[in-house]
Order: sequence, then C-alpha cells, then structure tokens
Amino acid sequence: MRYFALILSLVLAVSSRVSAQELDDAMLDSLAAVYYTLDDNDTTKLRICDDIAQGHYNVDSTIAWAERQIRLAKIQGNALKEAKALGYLSWAYYFQCKFLEANNCNFRAILIADSIENDDIKAENYRSLGENYSFINDFQQSHQYFSIAMDLYDKIQDSVMIAACARAMARDFYNQKMFNQAEEYYRKAIVIDSLAGDADYLLDDHLGLAEMFMTQYLQNGSSPNFNLLKKARLEIALGDSAKSDYIYYLNATKEAWASLLALEAFGYGYEGERLQQVLDSIRQFYEEGYAIVDKLHSRDRYNFDVCKANYLTLSRQYSEAKHVLDSLLASLDKDVIDLAYVRKLYTACDNYYKSVGDYKNAYYYKSKFYEFINNQTSINYAVKAAQDIAQSEFDAQMREHKEKEEHRAKIVQYGIIGFSAVSIFFLFDFFKTRRHNRILNNKNDLLEKQKSEISFQNSQIMDSIGYAGLIQRALMPDDGEMRSVFNDYYLIYRPLNIVAGDFYWMEQVGKYKMVVGADSTGHGVPGAFVSVLGINILNDLAHRVVKNNGSPAKILDEMRRRLMQALGQDREKFERGEKINMDGIDLALAIIDTESNVLKYAGAYRPLWVSGGDGVTVLKPDKMPIGVYVGDQHDFAEQTLQVKPGDSLYMFSDGITDQFGYLDDTKTSYKHFSMKRLLKTVGDIAAKPFPEQHQILESTLDSWQNGYQQLDDILFLAVKI
Repeated sequence: MRYFALILSLVLAVSSRVSAQELDDAMLDSLAAVYYTLDDNDTTKLRICDDIAQGHYNVDSTIAWAERQIRLAKIQGNALKEAKALGYLSWAYYFQCKFLEANNCNFRAILIADSIENDDIKAENYRSLGENYSFINDFQQSHQYFSIAMDLYDKIQDSVMIAACARAMARDFYNQKMFNQAEEYYRKAIVIDSLAGDADYLLDDHLGLAEMFMTQYLQNGSSPNFNLLKKARLEIALGDSAKSDYIYYLNATKEAWASLLALEAFGYGYEGERLQQVLDSIRQFYEEGYAIVDKLHSRDRYNFDVCKANYLTLSRQYSEAKHVLDSLLASLDKDVIDLAYVRKLYTACDNYYKSVGDYKNAYYYKSKFYEFINNQTSINYAVKAAQDIAQSEFDAQMREHKEKEEHRAKIVQYGIIGFSAVSIFFLFDFFKTRRHNRILNNKNDLLEKQKSEISFQNSQIMDSIGYAGLIQRALMPDDGEMRSVFNDYYLIYRPLNIVAGDFYWMEQVGKYKMVVGADSTGHGVPGAFVSVLGINILNDLAHRVVKNNGSPAKILDEMRRRLMQALGQDREKFERGEKINMDGIDLALAIIDTESNVLKYAGAYRPLWVSGGDGVTVLKPDKMPIGVYVGDQHDFAEQTLQVKPGDSLYMFSDGITDQFGYLDDTKTSYKHFSMKRLLKTVGDIAAKPFPEQHQILESTLDSWQNGYQQLDDILFLAVKI
C-alpha cells in the first residue's frame, strides 16, 4: 500500500507540473526508477511514461520515451496515449530538423485522433504541421494546416490556441513580407489574449508586431520611414505594460528595447547628450539580459551580443565592436540560430562598416540582409521539382534495364537445368553473363556518381543564380518604396532565367518624381550584370535632377558616359574597327515636376506612353542606346508634356512586343505580339482601374503565348501620376 502511495504521489506531482514547465532531472530520474519496476499492463506505467515523454527537455530522451509510450499504448490498447506519444515524437523530430519524420508522426496521430473522435489532439497535430511547413518556408501548406487547426480550436472553444494559431499565421505572413495581413492576424491575437487576460501571450503579440515594424523600417533602405520605429516603440511599450512575469518574455522585452534604441540612434544620427542617454539605456538592457541568460543557463546570449556590438559601434569603440561581430559571424555555421537573429546581426554589421567608412563591406552585409527578408522559396522548390523529375526518369530507366538483365539471367539458369547435355556451354554463358553484369554494374555505379556530381553542380549553380536574383531584386525598389513615390502602380516582371537584364527604378528628389523602365543587352546573368551597373549609376545621378532643372536628357547623356567608361567602350577603338564590348541599355526616363505638373521624357530606344482624357499619347525615343552606338552619336533629345493628376504612364521592354504566340492549337503558325497590338490593348484598358488593367494584360499575354516558350525578359510598368 505504501509502495502504491509513492507511485501515485509521484504521478500527481508530475501531472501538476508538466503543463507549466519542463521537469527537472531529479524528478525525471525518480519517475524513471518507478517506471522500470512496473508491469507493461499496468496503466500507471503508461501514465508515468506519458509524463516523462511530455516533460523531458532533451530531444533524444523525448524520442526514446515517446517510443516506449507507443509500445505500451499498443499493449494496453490505449489509442489516446498512442496519439499523444506521436505528438511528442513530432516535436522532437521538429527540433532535429527531421521534418518528414515529424510530419509522418503528425499524420498518424491525426488518423488515430479521428478514429476516437478527439478534436483536441487533431487540432494540436494540425498546428504542429503548420509549424513544420512554416519552418521550411512552404507557407501555402502552413497556412492550410493552421486554418484547419483554428477551425478545430473554434469548435472546442479553445481561445488561447486560436490566438496561438493567429500569432503563427501572422509570423508566416511577416516572413512573406505580407505586412498588412501579418498585422491583421497579430491584432486578432491581441484581442483574444486581452480578453483572456494572458499577459505572457499578449506581450508575445506586441513584440511580434514590434519586430515586424523594425524589419519594415530596415528594408526601406535609402528611404527610411521613421514612423515605423514609432509604431515599434508603441508596441514594445504596450507589451511591457502587460507586466508578464514569465522570464523568457522579460528577456525578449529587454532585447527588443535595446534593438529599437540602436535603430533610432543610427537612423536619427544622435549625438552628444541624446546619444549618451541612449547608450546608457542600451547598456543597461543588454547587461540585464546577460544576467537573465546566465540565470537560466541558456545559450541564447547571441541576441544580446548583437545589442552589445551596436552599443560599441555607437560609442565609437570600433575594434571591440568588430571583435564581437567577427565572433558572432564565425558561429553562424556552428549553431542552429533563428533567422530574426541573423537579420539583426547583418544589420549590425552594415551599421558598423558604414560607421568606419568601409562601404564595400557595408553593401555586402546589406545584401546579406536582403537575402533573409526576401523569400525565394519558389526557386528552391522549382529546382527541387526539376531534380525529382530527373531522378524519377533515371530510376525508371535503371529499373527497366535491370529487369531485362534479370530476365536474361533467368533464361540462362533455366537452360542449365533443362539441357544438361550442354551444361558446359551454359555454365560458360552463365559466367560470361555474370562478368557482363559486373561490368555493367560498375558502369551503373559510375553513372550514379556522375549523376550525383552533376546534380550537385546544378544545385550549386542554381543556388548562386538564385542568390544573384535576391541581390538584383533588392537593388530595385520594393512595393513600399514604389508606393512612396507613386500612389498607384502595377508591374509585370518575368525574368527569363531567374536574373534579368530588364529592370525598373524610381526615386523622388525634392519636387521631382523619376521613373525608369529599362532593358539591358541580353538576359540571364550577363544582362543582370549590366542592369546592376545601370541601377547603381541611376542611384548616383538621381540627386542631379534638381541642378539640371528636371532634365532627363542630361541624365541619360551622363549615364551613357559612365556606362561606356565602366564597360571599357572606347569610341575611337570602335571607329578603328577594333573589337570592344557592345553591351548597353535601352530605357525610358520620365521626370515629373509635381509643382507644375510638367512631364519631361528622354528615351534610348524605349518609348513612353501617356494616357489622359484624350487617349494614349506616344512619346518616341532616340534610336540609340545607353552605350556605344554604330551610328552618329549625339546628345539625347527631350520632350515635354503637360500632365495632370490621374494620368497614367506606361513603360515596357521589347520582351513583351517580340514575344511569339501560336495563332491556333495546331501550333504551326505563330507571330510577334507586336507594338501595334500592345498599344491597342493599352488603349482599350486605359480607363479601367489599375488592378483590372493588370489582370487583363497578364491574361492577354498568357493567352497570346498559347504554350509558346518565353524568349526574353518581360517588363511592363504602369504608374499613375
């Protein structure tokens, strides 16, 4: 009786704790000692196993105890405990980044939960599936599973978990740069957690919003929106006022305050007493954070190390700052660290190198930052799909080949048995066949090795091109930057080979709004190199628009001079017939004086179309490129047009007009889309709202191609004045 009382007291003690925190080692050891004394048919043994499996913080131990629980649950016929154990296994595999195994456990648990009609376990495992797919950036699947989990939690009226799903979906939208949707779901979670009076989760909601606003601020690059920092400050203050006593969130709050203050100091350029006040606060926050981390025996010091690096940079202790940053960068390949931390680290590196005047390294880390805030998972999935198809086709060929060889070997064997009179002949043939198979297998092994090497090289090339695409897109304005210049726009941008020669650019300097649609020579990687040169030159020349009184022609003249110099295009060598680089850029540049509503345009082979009340006006370009030209090279001409608010500008590359399309489903007759057809289409849709124009033009182009392959990069940009 005393023995049973001991077991019962241990089980009750664990049950009261596992939902609140992880079990300590002493308690786990005590429970394990009792577990090994009990019979497999004892329900108390299964209950102890469940408590250890769910309370263990060690991943390998969780796997071991969850597998024991599955075995016991099957022996005792307890489907509920088996489903719960599969959930623990999924958790452990998730933290080992074994997502396929984690998903399999979740699906098995869902099937069991469905058979016993347990919506709680179904909801929890659908939520786990959402987390798994979120981690590998498959946000479509993640959203689907989180939505199913929310419906189930709504059915069982679990508002806490509804808020948890909303918070997770907000994080997914945030990682996709869908900030409006992310804020909507964070606000939904805040409403639920406020009604529930849950200070911990409420603080988590506000800190999530604050981090999102700070990331939005950072991605705006050369056009910082300081209002986003104010919004981040408000969210941190609201979360702080919730008075959470959970030490993890207390720590997160200190890190958020330190990060925000550093962004404000770098962004506003604080000096003197104001800077010293900020430095004192940052130092206080990261020192308090270190103390909490040490108390928890946690390895999560690196977030506060970034805060310390920012402090050292702001206080001009550059050698100490570099030492901290170098140490953190060196550890990136050694530890599994969250992407939010990596973004902060690259931002700290960018700010450090700017502060010491090393703009080359500053640009490098800014590019690395954009790698993390721009999702290119579609490229990764496309490459993986292509590799899977290739693997499938190769495996099918190998199976067919091996089946033929096996069939031949069987014929030889049957011949030996049926025709003993000629056994020597068949034995000879048998050994000959074996030798042939050995040679063939060696060849197959070599083919497999070559295929693996080719697959790896292809993966490396595609990863490099994908990264180049990230950098190229980061150099072009994003949605927020474009809308800060023109309130309404739409864009069709279809690179032929991930990176493109086509590019778009816009900027506002004083009263002048500038917009460019451009097409560099070629496409793919060579075209992308030229486009990056063009973007950098335009960024450098943008400030001259004020001095030039809004003259696009003067900007194009200077842009041509700089591009020819960068590409080594010597006009005299060209005229002597010597071979030189002939790359260049075709583009249209429009500059609008917002005070007088006067538009000035200059073009290199690319026209500008203006739509107002009197239809579409076509402004024709000079027939020469930005670059060396075979004909008489002269200054670019300039055209002026009075415009009014609401008028639309259209720019495009020749990729859309030169695109072939099949005229019928026989796919034997085809022709160009043509400038004439595009002008008619734009004229027909010009009076419609931009979203409708966008949809019609996209579908028109797709219908025109009718299955014909894309031939060149495609760019079409429309902006409303």
